[in-house]
Amino acid sequence: RSSYLDAVVAELGRQRGPGECSSTLALLQVVTLTSEAQAESAVSELVRTLRSIAQDQAMPFRYDRDTVALLLPHMDVPETEALVGRLREVLEPIAITLTAGIAQVGPSNGVEPEDAATEWINRVARALAMAATLPERLCTLPPAPASIA
Repeated sequence: RSSYLDAVVAELGRQRGPGECSSTLALLQVVTLTSEAQAESAVSELVRTLRSIAQDQAMPFRYDRDTVALLLPHMDVPETEALVGRLREVLEPIAITLTAGIAQVGPSNGVEPEDAATEWINRVARALAMAATLPERLCTLPPAPASIA
């Protein structure tokens, strides 16, 4: 996870300019897996599919046994939601169901990149937890106010 945190901090450092808040983070969790081998296979297929669909746009990181974190530089929420939709369409025939939490980067005026990264990572984790309770299994959280981000 340290490489995930490092990449998020670097992305926030890159977006220091005013009005540059176009990146999103997503957590994609494969659903209803009963064994470690099934989870490993599903996550591998998710990453393979993601690389073919998103090409160079997405930076995937292993987040947990059944979850992939995606840092999506220069992608706003509608584009990220569309990407999740495409992933679901491709993975559905092989019985992989996704739960997705999405959070857009917020302005980080005067906040240290590490603190802003922690807030962003926590927000996308909350979005994933909320998504698991929703019928569409997708939750997007807006950027936090500048004073928090």
